[in-house]
Amino acid sequence: MKKKKNLNYSFSFIVSLIMLVLSGPYINQTAQAFFEDQVKYKFMHHWYPMLRDSSPEKRFQAAKAF
Repeated sequence: MKKKKNLNYSFSFIVSLIMLVLSGPYINQTAQAFFEDQVKYKFMHHWYPMLRDSSPEKRFQAAKAF
């Protein structure tokens, strides 16, 4: 009985480990895409308008971000 229980735990652990390893690249790609979208949005709606502003302080802040 104990041998069967240990075998089940081992099998569960191995399957979980395989799933974790195989899902790693997908999680990385998803996170990268999320942050790329955030940067694009921030650039188009915050920094780019500041670059075109007549105020030198705002243009300096926008240029300093890059």
